[in-house]
Amino acid sequence: MTIIQRSNNTGRVNMTIRIVCMLIIVCSFWVILTKKDYYRMSIAELTIYAQKNDVMAQLQLGYNYQQARGVAQDLDKALELYQKAAAQGNFHAMYNLGVLYSENNYSKRDLDKSIEWYQRALAVNPNDPSSMYNLGWTYMHKKEYEKAMEWYTKAAEKGEYAAQSAMAWMYDNGLGVQQNKLESFMLNLRAAKNGDSYAMYNLAGAYLFGEGTGKNVAKAIEWYQKAAEAGNAEAQGYLGYIYTEGKVQGYVVGKDYGKALQYVNKAVAQNDALGQYVLGWMYHYGQGVSKDYMKAMTLYQKAAEQNQAHAINQIGYMYECGQGIKADKTQAIKWYKRAADLGLKDAKNNLNRLQKQ
Repeated sequence: MTIIQRSNNTGRVNMTIRIVCMLIIVCSFWVILTKKDYYRMSIAELTIYAQKNDVMAQLQLGYNYQQARGVAQDLDKALELYQKAAAQGNFHAMYNLGVLYSENNYSKRDLDKSIEWYQRALAVNPNDPSSMYNLGWTYMHKKEYEKAMEWYTKAAEKGEYAAQSAMAWMYDNGLGVQQNKLESFMLNLRAAKNGDSYAMYNLAGAYLFGEGTGKNVAKAIEWYQKAAEAGNAEAQGYLGYIYTEGKVQGYVVGKDYGKALQYVNKAVAQNDALGQYVLGWMYHYGQGVSKDYMKAMTLYQKAAEQNQAHAINQIGYMYECGQGIKADKTQAIKWYKRAADLGLKDAKNNLNRLQKQ
């Protein structure tokens, strides 16, 4: 009978494996128990860590103040915290400073400082496409179109699809480059196929009016639907409008107030002016919903705040007819004039008619 004797080395190996496994488990628990979850920390906790110069706490607390997350919005406080984190070389803080200085609602808005911080961020992370794209956006708003196109191009080369749709818009309007509708169409097509909802919306417009490609209304509607499904508010609002009219550019889709309501509710949730106007119109005339002049007026006014000419004209009409509000010819003329100044033909006709009475 042959006796097989186990090697002592095998026992030592097994013991070593068990020790290593135990160490891994212990270390894993230690990481779980000691790792700071800054996103879930309270404002008080973050403040304590930020005062200790914890860069991640400064960054998160700054974000909370900027976005009014768990605390009243305080953009100056966000600025102070981002600056402290940026002083420690934090890329994200530099990037957020670029964003903050470009915000329309910030009293210290300064596009030059925004550009400076994006450039500092790129000095830390030279291949960041978001910083490149935002630089393009900032230069565009400074009307330095050639520089905007330069940075959009760099961002697009790094795979930033939003930059492609921005370049398409610039080619479409001849800003910083010679106008080229075909190039605009091709850029939008590439960005749209990669999921950019603004490119989808603009591509739909190109098909609708035959700009840079052959006119194809069915294809336009298909892309409007894709853009709407991707969350584009403008596409949602416009589809709502199409389904209340039942046709677009002579192409019949059929009136469908149920579909219109689905689209415009999504658009209104994103503060889209056309969606607000269309939903207001539906309440005004009781199409797809119960007639409600007060809701109609509220929605028209929200759209009017964004200079939606049709909504402004409808407010004039409600004042003229006394629908849900006391009839007031002076107010009607005022609203008709405002819509007429925006170029709305119906408003010009209403204004001329009312002024002759």
